[in-house]
Amino acid sequence: MTGVQTCALPILFAQASIDFENSLKISDRSFTREGLAWSAAYLGDTLHRLERYQESKSYYKQAIDARTKATGKSPNSLINEAWLLISCLDLELRDPMRAIELAKMALQKSPSNSSYLTILAASHLRNGDSDECLKVLEQAIQSRKSRKDMIGFWQAMATWKKDEKVKAKDFFDKAVKRMNQSAPGDLKLRQLKQEAAILLGIELGLSPFAPRK
Repeated sequence: MTGVQTCALPILFAQASIDFENSLKISDRSFTREGLAWSAAYLGDTLHRLERYQESKSYYKQAIDARTKATGKSPNSLINEAWLLISCLDLELRDPMRAIELAKMALQKSPSNSSYLTILAASHLRNGDSDECLKVLEQAIQSRKSRKDMIGFWQAMATWKKDEKVKAKDFFDKAVKRMNQSAPGDLKLRQLKQEAAILLGIELGLSPFAPRK
């Protein structure tokens, strides 16, 4: 992406926001706010990686606001809101306790969903509970249907925080192998891989995916 394209992003998003708000009058409000939330969150990510932190924070707040205002939330909407509250690159805006509540609400409607269980586990880790994180991840493993998942990276970080360093690095190595085989270009997995590597002290080279306080 060129500098000119990057500078144009906020302008394009502003126009898109107007279009979204207009569409609220004629379409499903929850569906439209979901689109607005995704767009704002991705723009927040992009600006954060460009070290434009104040602008990034503004768009993250818009994403959180759009998700909070959505009504008649589906399980996917609940879990997407939970994910935003634990994965936002601006650490000040994270809210793992609220994410736990949202993930549990989603799981009430889909109790064996591996992705939902994984995000609940991740929320526990963000909230400082490695044991509960690992417990819920075991449930996610039993019900997962795809090799494209984040479980191994969360296992690595939770285990590392329990001071089980060798086991943590084994989880990390296996997670990287799974990622390379199933989804090497997945943005969420790349971000999580970088976070886990930093925690474990594994050198991966320069990356734009590290969060900032």
